[in-house]
Amino acid sequence: MPDKLYQYTVIDEASRERFIYPYKEQSSYSTVDFLKRAIDYFGYCPLTLQTDNDSEMKRYLRRSNRIPMKILGWSNPIQKREQLLDNRQCWW
Repeated sequence: MPDKLYQYTVIDEASRERFIYPYKEQSSYSTVDFLKRAIDYFGYCPLTLQTDNDSEMKRYLRRSNRIPMKILGWSNPIQKREQLLDNRQCWW
């Protein structure tokens, strides 16, 4: 029987791009490690953190972040994030 994994997910609300990372335990250590990875991935601090036991992992993440969306002007989430970073202004 496979080990249970805890999925940590952060979603950039402007671009809808996701960053997902699995952990074998749900702990403060895992949470801090995930936040560091998410900040490194996006290049800025996320506002919301969710934990989940779902089975979405790297394959789904790669596919979902490359699907063009009408709400994003038919850009995909990665393209939208790049556009936002090119025109970025501090939101804090």
